[in-house]
Amino acid sequence: MANDRHFDFFLANAGWWFAALILLFVHGTVGTFFMAPWHELTHGTVFQTKKPNTFFLRIFSLLGWLSFPVYQVSHNYHHRFTLHSAVDKELVLPKVPSLKPLYLLQLFTFNFSGGFESRGLIHTLKGFWGMATDRFNRPYFSNWNVHLFDDALVGRQHSVRWARLVLGFHTSVLIFALLIGQPILFFIISLHHFIGNWIWYFIGVPMHCGLHSDVPDFRKCVRTITLDPISEFLYWHMNWHLEHHMFAAVPCYNLPKLHQVVAEDMPQPRTMLGAWKEMRETHRKQLEHPTYEFDTLVPV
Repeated sequence: MANDRHFDFFLANAGWWFAALILLFVHGTVGTFFMAPWHELTHGTVFQTKKPNTFFLRIFSLLGWLSFPVYQVSHNYHHRFTLHSAVDKELVLPKVPSLKPLYLLQLFTFNFSGGFESRGLIHTLKGFWGMATDRFNRPYFSNWNVHLFDDALVGRQHSVRWARLVLGFHTSVLIFALLIGQPILFFIISLHHFIGNWIWYFIGVPMHCGLHSDVPDFRKCVRTITLDPISEFLYWHMNWHLEHHMFAAVPCYNLPKLHQVVAEDMPQPRTMLGAWKEMRETHRKQLEHPTYEFDTLVPV
């Protein structure tokens, strides 16, 4: 990604804007996946000690417009009570696996409005401003509202300070880029996360969408999908999502091995295309029967 930044900057200054836009698109496509290390580093399983996990968590969170203090609290509930609607507000079903043309246009260019598994610039700025001003009635995770920190007031204070730091950092980048006459730097450093969100969207949506809520069996409410090696690398192996939910302390790089050990007790992994067909069919049924949820067949 460092090379992408270097060539983006060089090509833009040389007047080769089309080539610069192509590289910026690639840079954004990769940068979107900052959410994958953010997720895994929040679990604290990437490194064997706490300090490097914390250090890199802050780096990815800062550059990716991500609030790890909020996520640490929210994601704890998500793992303990996955898709239990009364408790897990990080992901509340049903969700729409949208393929609307205007939405896809944003995912393949610049994401302004955002949506399911897609963080647009406007939503992100509103969320961070709400956190920075300690107004969690304008929440970062829309279903939590202020109640996320009912039992974690220290986490709320930490979230406010972190949001102010993130806004201050990216504002400084913008000012610096304008002062030196290189606005492209702001796109490369601060706005890359909103460019080329397409692969992240197509991979991230199948993890839970359309599946059973309010069930104790992870095999009914989480999908594992198979991916090509590059996409799996960018996603930090979180496509083995069912295995991750069942054994959250296992580092992401060991999840493929874990799958081999527990495969006999797991449903057959979907392909990404197969998962999308399944979700789209489920969504069509939900339009007529809103309470319908896909029932995954599991080994007895």
